Amino acid sequence: MVAAAVRRPAQRAYSAGLKHVVIVDTLIIAAGFVLRALAGVVVARHRAVKLAPPRARSCSPCSCTFGKRRHELLALEAGATGHRPILSEYTPQLLDQMIAVVTASTLMAYALYTMAPETQARLETTRLPITIPFVLYGIFRYLYLLYRH
Repeated sequence: MVAAAVRRPAQRAYSAGLKHVVIVDTLIIAAGFVLRALAGVVVARHRAVKLAPPRARSCSPCSCTFGKRRHELLALEAGATGHRPILSEYTPQLLDQMIAVVTASTLMAYALYTMAPETQARLETTRLPITIPFVLYGIFRYLYLLYRH
């Protein structure tokens, strides 16, 4: 119930016309992912469940939505614009550049998050930067799957 209430405004905005605005269409979908995470925290209502600050959670969903657009564009080829008219505004090269910027931003945001004094105080550890290579592997794995499969 709470999750649906959180998602509705983004879905309405998307359906009302933002799905026809280049780049904004993907940002609205990414915002929906973040809102779902927020709704999960609200539903959990447990002190141990906290959402990371916006700087640590805002980039990754964008990478996923740009990747989704890229996949649709390449998989549907000539029929892509019939399936989703906004795809005529994108090129694989443009999406590749956006994915590169957002994935680099994701890694940087995560690294800053792990080194932030408030994060280390809240989690009672200074060893969080040790996890950065695992996040980097996750990003590389995502890119591998996106470009090779």
